[in-house]
Amino acid sequence: MAVRNEAAVPYTTEPEFESIAMEKAAVMARFSDVALMEMLKVNDKIASRTAEQYQLIRNGEAEQIPALAAYSGAVFKRIDPQSFDFDDWRFAQDHLRIMSSLYGLLRPLDRISAYRLEAIVSLDGKETIAETWRPVLTDKFIALVNQSGGVLLDLASEEMRLFLDWPKVCSAVRIVKVDFYERRGGKLKSVTMYAKMCRGEMTRYVIRNRIDNPEDVKAFQWDGFAFDPHESNENHLVFVRG
Repeated sequence: MAVRNEAAVPYTTEPEFESIAMEKAAVMARFSDVALMEMLKVNDKIASRTAEQYQLIRNGEAEQIPALAAYSGAVFKRIDPQSFDFDDWRFAQDHLRIMSSLYGLLRPLDRISAYRLEAIVSLDGKETIAETWRPVLTDKFIALVNQSGGVLLDLASEEMRLFLDWPKVCSAVRIVKVDFYERRGGKLKSVTMYAKMCRGEMTRYVIRNRIDNPEDVKAFQWDGFAFDPHESNENHLVFVRG
C-alpha cells in the first residue's frame, strides 16, 4: 500500500483491532531486510522501506491517514475517495468494510499507517496472517452485516474470504456476489485488471448513489459493462461487456 493524503474527511476513527495490529507490527519490525525479501517476495529496496515502515509503526511515529485514502491498488484508484464530499465519507463509513492483513477489519475513516503484509504470510511458521484473523473477525463481521439488514454485497477479491470462516458467514447472512466478464467468442472471460476496475467503480457508484438495496446496483454501467439478467440470479449479479 502507499500513503496518499489528499482527501478531505469529516473526521477519523481508530481501528477496532488497533492493539492486535500493533502486536503484528512489532513482530514484523524484528525481521531483517533479507528476511522480509524472502517473506514478502520483494526486492531489497522494497524490503528496506517495509522494515522502516514497521519501525515507525512500532515506535508510534508513522503517519496515519484514513484507510480508504491509504490504498493505491486498481480497485481503490477507481473508488477515488479524494473526490468524496463529507456525506460520501459518512455513507462509506457506515456501509463499507475493508479487510486488512495488518489491521483486520477497517472502516473507511479508520486511521492507518503505510505497511506491506500479505494474507498468506506466516509469522510463526504455523498459521497464515489470514488464519490468525479468522476467529477474531468472523462473528464480528456476521454481526455487522446483520445489523445492516443481513445482506452483504460482495465486491472483494477471493483472497479476502480467507480472513473469515466463509461457510459460517454464508450460512448466517445473505451474500450477493458480483462478477464482471467480457464476452469473447461466445464465452465469458474474467479479465483481472478490468474486474478490479469494475469493483472499484461499483463501490464508488454505491457510495455516491447511497445504495442499500442490491437490486439497485443492476443499473450500474461502466465502460461497456452492464447487467446481464440471463447470466445472473438473485444472489449472483453478472455484468458483461461485449
